[in-house]
Amino acid sequence: MIEHDNIVYVRNINPIGGVETYAYELIKKYHDKDIAVVCKSIAPEQRIRFQKYCRVYEHTSEKIKCKVAIINWDTSIIDYITKDIWKENAKDGEGVYQGIHADYTHPSQGTIPEDDRIKYYLAITEDVKKNFIKMTGRKNVIVCRNPLEIEKDKKSLILVSPTRLTPEKGGDLMLKLANALDSVGIEFLWFIPTLEQYLDNPIFSHPNVIYVKNRLDVEKFINIADWVVLPSETEGDSYSFKEALYRGVPIVVRKLPYFKEIGIKDKENALFINEENIEEVAKAMEKPLKFTFEPIKDGYDKILAKGKSKYAKDLKTKVKVRCIKGYKDLDLNKQIKVGDEFEINIIRWDYLKKFKELERID
Repeated sequence: MIEHDNIVYVRNINPIGGVETYAYELIKKYHDKDIAVVCKSIAPEQRIRFQKYCRVYEHTSEKIKCKVAIINWDTSIIDYITKDIWKENAKDGEGVYQGIHADYTHPSQGTIPEDDRIKYYLAITEDVKKNFIKMTGRKNVIVCRNPLEIEKDKKSLILVSPTRLTPEKGGDLMLKLANALDSVGIEFLWFIPTLEQYLDNPIFSHPNVIYVKNRLDVEKFINIADWVVLPSETEGDSYSFKEALYRGVPIVVRKLPYFKEIGIKDKENALFINEENIEEVAKAMEKPLKFTFEPIKDGYDKILAKGKSKYAKDLKTKVKVRCIKGYKDLDLNKQIKVGDEFEINIIRWDYLKKFKELERID
């Protein structure tokens, strides 16, 4: 026998889903009452978080004794609930309630859940209530909105590692750092824009690490990062380090000889990591460093010849072309059909003419 004042029943509690969120939010808000969750199956990760607040039962054939049962679409569970709270027997403050979480006028929702033993149907909006009554003709329908309480969550650190992840780039140390962040209780999401070959066969796996197909606009990731993590064993003068530092984003790196030349300093704008101090670095990452980094001057202004660019003029010089063989134009990001006529600049024409898909008509 399963016995509690309040039972929340969801047939299958999946790894993700709106009904799963509903059940979790319900018990989280009202866990000070005698409440329990009953299901036929539950994803392990859901069981862990549900059990922070109440008992969870995987039902087989046990009888259920309660004052209030809140069920979902599967009405077969009522057969196991003691008859004293079925609609015809329920006293005040008791009964079987069924959540109506969908608009059953939409064909995707399938069979309408109904049962004469239900005291009230709990429609989550006025619109759902109206449509349920329209479809069933039942009058015992009330609006009871889904609970949701937003907690003041601890912010997750955003980590970014734009890297080829070749052996010298420090993938082994990155995995150790990810595990150390877990061990000291620091939440994080770690984006690694890298070579496409590593998307299906990553150098290392961790649930909070997200591999991203290589792209040229990694600055979009750096701009949202709390830290750029690149523990390379060797670098001549890493662009990624400076792309982060110029934007005021601190870096986690191995100490390299050239750092003193350009002003990369431990605990000022960087954390120097090695095999011995990984946990110390992980703890320090909880509070990202604040700093200003002076951009480094290059010397090419003294090397390049002084003549003015003609490129801007070439970009403005247009030629008219006609498509003689259909193709996907990557620059225009659209399909070009045979017979299409349009203008392009002379730079593009000089490149595209070799493919013999366009002819010049001006």
